[in-house]
Amino acid sequence: MNAQELLDRFKSEAQYAWHSLADQLHHLEQRNNHALTPFESVPENDDDHVETNGAGKSPLPQWGLIPVDMLEVDETLVVSMEIPGLDVAAISIAVEGNELIVSGTKIKSERYQSSHRQLSHEIAYGSFERRVTLTGNRLKASDNDANYDNGVLTITLPYDGVDGTSVRRTIDLQ
Repeated sequence: MNAQELLDRFKSEAQYAWHSLADQLHHLEQRNNHALTPFESVPENDDDHVETNGAGKSPLPQWGLIPVDMLEVDETLVVSMEIPGLDVAAISIAVEGNELIVSGTKIKSERYQSSHRQLSHEIAYGSFERRVTLTGNRLKASDNDANYDNGVLTITLPYDGVDGTSVRRTIDLQ
């Protein structure tokens, strides 16, 4: 096999590998339905400054998985979202048009804020916003309910059969 044939074979295999990787990433994106959410760094207290990445820039966001289940029960849409480790006061819920918006801030425990030697870092901390497309604009503007128990946020949105508006409304968390 001469050099040109070897180069052509290498290009062909590299192109196959790239397309295979791109296909798998596309499949992952479809499966997670945007559950992979960026967490932006926030100062741990008012005196702290956001750390930089060494080049003087803010660090890249961490990514965390915020999975969502939606189901219809009678004339109600029930949305469950796993977001463990948050205080109830740190969660904000809104509906804007046909989109549910859950945002908040996950703060690292004081125990882990000291200068201990970090051996792994897989939990995402910081502010986040998770947007979920709802099933339709026939949701009531009232009688919405939300509760947070054992790291699972459950939002109940009753249907009313009338087309909704694009006005943003918030839902109180209990």
